[in-house]
Amino acid sequence: MVSNDSCETVGVAHVAPALGYISKDLGIHSGIQRGAIIAVYIASFTIAHLIHSPISEAWGRRPVLVSFFNSLCAIATDTRTLLAFRFLSGVGTCASLGTGGAVLVDLWHGDDRALALSIFSIAPQLGPLVGPIMGGYMTQQLGSSWRLELGLTSAAIAVALGATVLRVPETLAARIPHLRAGEVRTQQGVKALYAASQQTQRSAPPFAAEVVLRPIILLGCEPAIQLAATRLGVCFSVFYLMATTFPAVYGTCYEERLGVASLHYIALFVGTMIGAVLSSRSLHLSRGCAPESKFRPLMWFGCFPTCGVLLYGWSACNGLHWLLADVGVTVFACGLAASVVIVQSYLAECYSSLAASALSASVLTRSLLGFAAPLLGETLYHHLGLGWGNTLLAVSAGLVGVPLPFIMLRHGQAFRLASRYATKSRDIESEPCV
Repeated sequence: MVSNDSCETVGVAHVAPALGYISKDLGIHSGIQRGAIIAVYIASFTIAHLIHSPISEAWGRRPVLVSFFNSLCAIATDTRTLLAFRFLSGVGTCASLGTGGAVLVDLWHGDDRALALSIFSIAPQLGPLVGPIMGGYMTQQLGSSWRLELGLTSAAIAVALGATVLRVPETLAARIPHLRAGEVRTQQGVKALYAASQQTQRSAPPFAAEVVLRPIILLGCEPAIQLAATRLGVCFSVFYLMATTFPAVYGTCYEERLGVASLHYIALFVGTMIGAVLSSRSLHLSRGCAPESKFRPLMWFGCFPTCGVLLYGWSACNGLHWLLADVGVTVFACGLAASVVIVQSYLAECYSSLAASALSASVLTRSLLGFAAPLLGETLYHHLGLGWGNTLLAVSAGLVGVPLPFIMLRHGQAFRLASRYATKSRDIESEPCV
């Protein structure tokens, strides 16, 4: 699932190093249009998750994971065609971003899934890091042959996705009896054999509407999901902005070639791994406690994104050593990874029966805010500069990130107990650990 998730998000920014050649070839002169090439891929996650994840709760995980990858971007002849194909590519390949977490909920008990969720949660951050490094060196070698680069990258991702989904069995408990009954009917010729849950059929239109609207309902009615999703949405918008502007920032401020500038994505990778390890350890220590106790480490990690973005922005703006900028990037990525791991673990535990929809509700907000970041990033830096532009981003991340753990520790249990959708059990209603 991690490799599947990473492959899906490689497409977010692997074209970033080649934006200059694409703009020249297709006659793109607007910064917003250049940003849209990346932003439209993120926007496609919003539409896709309203369909993929709820359906996986109704008809099983495996059918949703078997999605095709659209590689027609390489034959686009104008901006509109390229944007349309980028959108379809995102829709066709983002199934496991919301469904993968639900698969882990199916396979692991609540006390044992912390490590699995920690590893899975960092996957959406790994793809946008690997993609630009690969794209940077390919662009440096191929030059204006960006179509060949897109074709080769698409083929590699398609092979990886195909190999992954073929090994993923059905994990939804309610769906497995249906499959077993079908196997018995085929093998023994007993046509009247059905699973007990198949005896009652619901009307298709109301059921489909309920399934598709479930993530929106959760996002609109659940304060805990609203707070957590806003936190991740703002942080991921900064992350996507960083991931798409690294080649330009390091190429301009430090006069580095595309391949060398792309190596600074390693700083994001290092921070992501550190944050994942530390947050995974904290989740292990909070086993047996109320879900809200998971937010306690964010009392410290909550300020990491703000501090990291400030250090990165002002270091690059003033031409300080690139290592200082990379340290800021690492600090930011550490805080983001910790937030992702903790929030997704909390949502998976509190909404275990609707885990796919709950996780998709958070991805919905993340995708909407992430769509705006690459779209407006070039304009933001043009008018405010790297220093003040990143200061604005840092303040935004701090305003939504720092209060979150304190609110959840104080009011989280009340949110959960008043919810119609949260899982109610004896274990999950315990008092927070001190």
